Amino acid sequence: MLKTFCQILFTVLLSTNIFAQSGFGDYNPFSNKITLSIYSGLTKGETDYPNSDLGYLGKGEVAYFFDSRSLFSFGLHVSGGISVINGSGIKSLAPPDFSSALITLGAGGSVNYSLTREFVPFISLEIQPLWINADQYSNKANPNIKLVTNRFTVNFHSEIGFRYVLSELISLNGSIGLNFVNADNIDGLSYVNSNNDFFTTFNIGISYAIDLSESNDKDNDGIIDSKDMCPYQAEDFDGFEDEDGCPEFDNDNDGLIDSKDNCPNEAEDFDGFEDKDGCPDTDNDKDGILDVNDKCPDSKEDFDGFEDNDGCPDLDNDNDGILDSLDKCPNEPETFNNFEDNDGCPDTLPKVKIEEPKEEPVKKEPEQKVEIPQNTTKSLIPSEFTLDGKSTFINGSSTVKNGAFGYLNQIAEQIKSNPTLRWRIEGHMDNSGTPFEVKALSTARASAILDYLVSKGISPSSLEAVGLGDQFPISSNSTAFGREKNRRVVIKRIR
Repeated sequence: MLKTFCQILFTVLLSTNIFAQSGFGDYNPFSNKITLSIYSGLTKGETDYPNSDLGYLGKGEVAYFFDSRSLFSFGLHVSGGISVINGSGIKSLAPPDFSSALITLGAGGSVNYSLTREFVPFISLEIQPLWINADQYSNKANPNIKLVTNRFTVNFHSEIGFRYVLSELISLNGSIGLNFVNADNIDGLSYVNSNNDFFTTFNIGISYAIDLSESNDKDNDGIIDSKDMCPYQAEDFDGFEDEDGCPEFDNDNDGLIDSKDNCPNEAEDFDGFEDKDGCPDTDNDKDGILDVNDKCPDSKEDFDGFEDNDGCPDLDNDNDGILDSLDKCPNEPETFNNFEDNDGCPDTLPKVKIEEPKEEPVKKEPEQKVEIPQNTTKSLIPSEFTLDGKSTFINGSSTVKNGAFGYLNQIAEQIKSNPTLRWRIEGHMDNSGTPFEVKALSTARASAILDYLVSKGISPSSLEAVGLGDQFPISSNSTAFGREKNRRVVIKRIR
């Protein structure tokens, strides 16, 4: 029995040590404390007497719990007390009743686990020298029974229970104890070949704690260790969770330490706009339209009365290729009929009044050969057409928007009216992106316009496409408006 008890004790202590090393729970309420405890309760024995009558007990205990940085804590203790075991009902020649006083002194270990700061279950194991003082109420006996009135033996005591912490100093305790006596005589009888006696205890008690810590506030942050989640690191008192005793280096958990975070209590949204300042940018361009509802979160709405709720500046409302700042009719597309095509307004050709000549005598003159120039219509066709990138292409791509087809069809008709002319289609971009990306997208957009014009019946031999990247800006790339203007395609007459 002693060997088995020692194996159980060793296993419990070893497992507790492993848990204590790997845990990272709250500061244990019994860490580095001495507890002074007194208990009272009931006993119930299992002896050679068939009837186990309830008895009573009283004991005291002194325990020390080691410094713990986990939810587990391990303690050593010594105890002493007296337990009264009662029994009756035997039908042999032995005394019919007995009452034994068991005096114990013991030492052992216990393990606490803090489910909460207040509720702490525990288990303990103890070896106890045991003095038995048995009092039989009759002196009858038979030859197979030996009466023992005073005997010393060993008791193996195990206990499971809980501690309820009322304050830093006081806790209430409740437990059940199992006692394996290394003898068959706590009832004063020792039968031949009978089993050892056993008894159970039901205990309630109260404990007073003495804190042995060198300081109740190891990190000197003003929060006592028993309430300090980080007793070896001082609280930073930055207004965020200052009661837990731990310094918060990144309050909002956005990956930017608070010393470099302009908004330490609000997480950065990492939307590609000013992501290093640590602040969520709910309206990047500050146009009053939240980014979640803003189709152009990095470009301010121009609030010109045209589609002002989409958050995008509308540089060419009517998509006629003439910027609104130069367009006298920004919401009506130009008709491009070779009459006042630069004002941006739809118009019709004026009617020309033809006066019939008066009849005069016909004068015969020698016939003259008149040569008609081949390119009489050349001067009527604009020397270049400009396509705004935003209204012509889907953002960031070379895909032509459906809304741009009307203007492109008008350009195609004018180019087809004089097939002898040659045109160069130039793709231009701003400087957003790597030089390779900028060059590639400008080339792709120029090629897309060429392909569309060819699909409308224009000979490929009269067109050429070239991507010029960001080499020829017409506005500053330092502003959103300037970058918007630089994204364009220009169709130039070259011959």
